[in-house]
Amino acid sequence: MADHSVFEQSSILVSDQKTDQILLLRDLDGDGSASAEQEVSTFFDHSNLSGFSAPTANVFSLHQGSDGAIFVGDGQSDAIYRLRDLNGDSDAQDAGEAQLWFSADNAASLPFVTPNGMWQGADGALYVANAGTPVEPADAIYRLVDLNGDGDANDADEAVAWLDLSDSGSKAVPFSISFDGDVAYINDLAGVASQSVYRLEDLNGDGTISAAEVLPFVSADMAFSSALNVASLTVADEAVFALSWQPHEGNTIHLFRLEDIDGSGQIDEVAEIWNSLTLPVETKVHIAYSVAADTAGDLSISAYGFDGSASILRLHDVNQDQDFMDSGEATLFGSSTFTQDLFKPRAVEFYEGAQPFLASNPVPLVEDGLIALAVAMMVQRFFAT
Repeated sequence: MADHSVFEQSSILVSDQKTDQILLLRDLDGDGSASAEQEVSTFFDHSNLSGFSAPTANVFSLHQGSDGAIFVGDGQSDAIYRLRDLNGDSDAQDAGEAQLWFSADNAASLPFVTPNGMWQGADGALYVANAGTPVEPADAIYRLVDLNGDGDANDADEAVAWLDLSDSGSKAVPFSISFDGDVAYINDLAGVASQSVYRLEDLNGDGTISAAEVLPFVSADMAFSSALNVASLTVADEAVFALSWQPHEGNTIHLFRLEDIDGSGQIDEVAEIWNSLTLPVETKVHIAYSVAADTAGDLSISAYGFDGSASILRLHDVNQDQDFMDSGEATLFGSSTFTQDLFKPRAVEFYEGAQPFLASNPVPLVEDGLIALAVAMMVQRFFAT
């Protein structure tokens, strides 16, 4: 029997481009999936009581910050929202739980049309990959920080173009962005450059990334580089996890682990750690959009099939052999067969909420805390007398 202990408090946030909402998938019963009706709920959508009419019509990116807040990058309203579940009811729908954190109406007049990826750096700032359009060609990475504490990054000096890709010479269009310490990695899905992953580091400490500081992480002479068409990437355990983009029926989705072991700034070890051939034949996965990692080393992938099915995969290395290729290591955590709310998943993010849940008894742990507090007060009163 598989060890499901890592799933006992599992929660994954998923943006859906058909139902226009962010779903919270929770494994409350510890069976390794969010298949029961009560395990799928709306975390945030247009019915929120904070007054945002259409904040989730086209969510491209999700990221949980170090303080627990969820940053939502929406390409329809061209904005980033900051969400907090203040009352512990497992959503951000209540009044005051959602804030407009950044938009095109910013003091720096930075164009903002496609918030493809987000990541909080070690400095606490939020770094956002913005892909331009023919009308607003701003392929850039923005650095955003709330300096005055008013709950947004729209004010003077709070938003800067950390990397202007139009000046970098790479001709890359940024999608995902992830950090390993002070080093950032981005992938290029729609650009014309041959490399798919770039390494960014502010070597001269001037607060921006120059053209000389944008380096290909995938070397052009590597045999696998031409096939490494990266849809999404994330960083965990000092490695880059790259999810391949294969929008054709019958093609195989691949997940690679890319490592710079010798510190040269380029990959010197690559391993395919998962592919869609490991899934049961009834699980149709033809397009994979997003990959996320949790602190325990598990990964989640959003995907859907040309048959209309939608899947949220959970990858767990049961035998600790550094891949997810073995039986039972890739599980169907969420599915359109489980819920009618999941149609076209895009962004995924592991979620650590205010109130984790027990697998054997889905009761908020806050009750345990209250009981412990009551016992402590009784003991204190007893000894006081």
